Amino acid sequence: MVSIAFVIAGQGQPGLAKIGLWFAVLVAAVLILGVVVYILRWMALSKGDKHRTGFTIEQIDRLRNEGVLTEEEYRLARRSALGLTDPDAPEQ
Repeated sequence: MVSIAFVIAGQGQPGLAKIGLWFAVLVAAVLILGVVVYILRWMALSKGDKHRTGFTIEQIDRLRNEGVLTEEEYRLARRSALGLTDPDAPEQ
């Protein structure tokens, strides 16, 4: 049996050297792709948090009922909590 170190170094059987090299390249490509996907996912998830108010719909309703928010502030806060960026778009 030929050691993987000999295969990568190009010693031993010539066909196994190519297989070892391509295996190393494949493993490196998968690792790099995994890191790129992780970074892109992290960026996408953190981007969505910038527009959140930190309030729930129930808390916004309570603030309106207590008179802390005007009707316009309530409408904008509710739309923001629902993730709706266009203030004139209908709620679903």
